[in-house]
Amino acid sequence: MKKPQSTTPYGVYANLFRSGSIRARNVIPISFVTSTFFWPIFLFAAENADPAIEQIIVVDSHIDNVDFHSSQVQVLTSEDLRSTGALSLGDTLQEIAAVGSSMNSTGYYGPGNGASSLNLRSLGENRNLILVNGHRWVNGANKAGLDFVDLNTIPQAIVRNVEVLQEGASAVYGSDAITGVININTYAGFDGIRINTSYGESSRGDRESERLDLLWGDTLGASNWMLGLSHVDEQPVYTQDRKISALPLNGLTQKTGEGIFRENSLGPVLGVNAITRDPGSNGDVIANWRAVNSDTDQTNAFYNNYMMAPSRRLAAYVQNRTPLGSSLVLTFDALYNRRDSHHLLSSASPAPLIRGSRGFAIPANPAVNPFDVEFSGSDFRLDNFFEDLGQRVKAQDVETLRWSTGLEGETDGGWQWELFASWSQNEAITTNTNDVDLDKLALGMLACDTSGISQDISDLETGCVPVNLFNPLTPAMQDYIRYTAYEFNSIEQHNVAFNLSGDLLELPAGVLSFASGYEYRKLEAYDEREPYGSQAPRVNTYRTLSIGPRAASEGEIDVNEVYLELYLPVLRDAPWVDELAFSAATRYSDYSTFGSTTNNKLAMSFFPVEDILIRTSWAEGFRAPSIMELYAGSRESISPLSDPCENQSANYPGCAGVPDGYQAPAFTLIDTGGNVDLKPETSINKSIGISYQPAGTLGLDLSLDWQQIDIENTISTYGEQDILDLCALRNELCNLIDRAGSGEIIALSNVPVNLNQTSVELVDLGIGYRFPLAGGMFDVKLTTTRLFSIEENLLLPSGETYTEELVGIAKTESSFPKWRALLKAYYSKNDWQLALTSRFIGDTEEILQGQPRHISSVVYHSVQGDYRFNSQLSLKIGVDNIGDKKPPISYINQNINFDPETYNGLGRYYYAGLTLEFN
Repeated sequence: MKKPQSTTPYGVYANLFRSGSIRARNVIPISFVTSTFFWPIFLFAAENADPAIEQIIVVDSHIDNVDFHSSQVQVLTSEDLRSTGALSLGDTLQEIAAVGSSMNSTGYYGPGNGASSLNLRSLGENRNLILVNGHRWVNGANKAGLDFVDLNTIPQAIVRNVEVLQEGASAVYGSDAITGVININTYAGFDGIRINTSYGESSRGDRESERLDLLWGDTLGASNWMLGLSHVDEQPVYTQDRKISALPLNGLTQKTGEGIFRENSLGPVLGVNAITRDPGSNGDVIANWRAVNSDTDQTNAFYNNYMMAPSRRLAAYVQNRTPLGSSLVLTFDALYNRRDSHHLLSSASPAPLIRGSRGFAIPANPAVNPFDVEFSGSDFRLDNFFEDLGQRVKAQDVETLRWSTGLEGETDGGWQWELFASWSQNEAITTNTNDVDLDKLALGMLACDTSGISQDISDLETGCVPVNLFNPLTPAMQDYIRYTAYEFNSIEQHNVAFNLSGDLLELPAGVLSFASGYEYRKLEAYDEREPYGSQAPRVNTYRTLSIGPRAASEGEIDVNEVYLELYLPVLRDAPWVDELAFSAATRYSDYSTFGSTTNNKLAMSFFPVEDILIRTSWAEGFRAPSIMELYAGSRESISPLSDPCENQSANYPGCAGVPDGYQAPAFTLIDTGGNVDLKPETSINKSIGISYQPAGTLGLDLSLDWQQIDIENTISTYGEQDILDLCALRNELCNLIDRAGSGEIIALSNVPVNLNQTSVELVDLGIGYRFPLAGGMFDVKLTTTRLFSIEENLLLPSGETYTEELVGIAKTESSFPKWRALLKAYYSKNDWQLALTSRFIGDTEEILQGQPRHISSVVYHSVQGDYRFNSQLSLKIGVDNIGDKKPPISYINQNINFDPETYNGLGRYYYAGLTLEFN
């Protein structure tokens, strides 16, 4: 709040500072935020003050005025961030009650490709803004079309605290801040050496995880240096090692390693048209082939996949602040971060690839075919896994480079200014091994016979090996058809800013203050795969490689922005008004891609009495289309979807023409890409809240906040499953689905579009209480978010508006429970501390074949104990998910059987760590 007796530190230390109880030395804010372009963080040398207090922060404004409290801000201390065994900053922040389903370390088929995201207000990872020390952080580059900051690029070792502004702030910070801002503060003015090391593993003996961090800081002359080094190594968990993911609940895949061959010409030979053989039998012996048994000739395509993927991260961070006189400071920081992660996929390929309709054929040649019939034409189909090639591996090598520098100063009149510049880049190389060169496979299946092929295939003829698919592949066959594909992704950010702030004039209720500034940003990105895989096939008619083709993507965005903020104190110490103040902000942005926009914000802070704060705000927001949303080239991927037309062709209007008895494959081919016609999203954010901190009860803090966000021109896709459902049930969007005569989906098109409107209404409840107990100190913090509505309104091609209410609904890899809550409780006494964390995720319903299915609520409990042996050595021991709570079963999250972006599939996890400190 605003008074010295309050438990909120901002008002306490601001008043002490202004009264002279704390004397500032150089009064220098750290880089970028000095001129209050984001929020000021001051380094103090205080006599008779707590030496741990280093920062005064205004998280919702550029103006250095800590008495204004119009916004809803949650601060996570270093204690909060380290109260569980999580080794990723993303895994830690994803437990916040205001955060919805987010990409994490779950390894199933690579959602996020090893990245970690934050989905504030359940409205998407790209609608909240991530800052580090008030600076924009570069987005991740290794997942085209999902442009968000990968939190795995920020080493947790250098993080001192995290501030979460839980309301729209585009007028203050620019694009992306529709749902809020997360500012991650590193240590400032650190002196000494701190070494952290920890080891953990699950109760089942897997997910072995190691961490080693070094933080060093020293003041050399007048210059303060800090160096942070971090190493994290997390081992995998396999699908078969957890009961819930061991077998796909949606059924096994109708494929085998021996192959299921379908060809009408087999009828006269074997009496059946679909054949296979038993494992280990000789495929050259006709008698070993038999009719397919649909109940037994199946394979678990997801055996030995990762339920949680391995990840290794290395980081180095250096920070410097050098005074150049009494009122000028030079700042510099740089970061190098590397992540090595990979995912295991089934042997090529779970998607249906080898079809006669796609130009594949097997001649009646004994070198490649034991039967005296040709396999070709639209009736020829082979369902198999190339197990001889080994599992496919998708490995990511991701590097983040960043540097920034700035000059911070103060005029004789007390106005602060800053000139800041930064450059950052996130670059990823993805290696896809054990894929198949389909042209070489097609030529090998023809026994290398090039007759009838008109195109130049001299490169394919060289070293050609006849490929006999009726027996295990020989090493020579494997080497001929195996292919390793590479993907290259990069996003580069340039940032220059000038900021000015200060006091304009003294009013009866306080000082009229302002902040203004200019910012320039340039973003450049590209995404490409080596060109060979994207060229047209020459032997088959489908595609060149088993991995989907991808057109190269590149683009850039230039942004020029100016902003102005004002703080106006209106009343103080008046009847029925202890304090009343207003703030206003406006930001003009000019984009090279769509033009200009202006966004405004108004807010009020009202203390009717000293202990009660009423706050309200109204804010405009926007989000510019990202480079990949605009310019991503056409690409193919696969997704596990539930086809409503399976065995339902007579019941649903959109399934007309699908044959009775049609069985959908485990995966559906998806065509995605960018859309240059996208418009920016715009939003209106309204909030009102009340906070109560009774002066007579030191340590109690209660808050209740209502918020509504309405987004127009929402940039999104219809959703692959929604497209299938809307087509089948309502005969809408069927033009996006390409089906074969067999009913099989050849491809489903899903590109980003502006989807009318999205709105959310919610209430946040916060309770904090800190009090002495039994000679120690007890501190409890409860944060709760209650969703009342998340509504999506989609304009369908027919002109009809389709409205979907998401609250209480579970979707594929995304859940929208009404209630989420996080409780953190600490008890400390002398040299030891006990921490308890409880996380609650409310119940939902998933819609399975048109019928609701209940998913129960889940509570995860974690406990941690810390003991300090002396001033240099401390030990922590903890257990996460102490009750070994399993994730609830989900049928729509096919093949892995639970929502990996909402629930913990690891189970109970033990860890221990040592900290060494030298000052």
